[in-house]
Amino acid sequence: MDRIGIRLKVKKDKFPEMLKQGKQCAIPSWALGWTRSSEAEFVMKLLYSKTIGQNNYACFENAEYDAYFEQLKRLPDGPDRTRVLHNMYRLMEVNGVLGLSSTGIATRLSHQRLEGFRKHPLILGDWIYYDIQKP
Repeated sequence: MDRIGIRLKVKKDKFPEMLKQGKQCAIPSWALGWTRSSEAEFVMKLLYSKTIGQNNYACFENAEYDAYFEQLKRLPDGPDRTRVLHNMYRLMEVNGVLGLSSTGIATRLSHQRLEGFRKHPLILGDWIYYDIQKP
């Protein structure tokens, strides 16, 4: 990194301390996991400026985003709400504030009488093919 002129300082700390510093906007960049929510308003609230010091660890403050969030709270599901969500996501992208990613979780079935089972490499929802029979 020194050769190309980039200085990087990595700070390590205990998780509770990192959360406290995150709420105080004292961390310039970090990765933090969050559970999935089916309600878009919950996810978009992570960057609402009125939640700085609570769960807006990015300390993001943008008047346009906040105005969209206020609209989002009032709109029912439909094309207008989808348009507002798209605009909010675009602001997240343009400002480089939050990177969304996902981690897949796979579940396997195991039983003492099960022999020779191999998981299909492409079918994810194979539970519909399982049958339980008494011995």
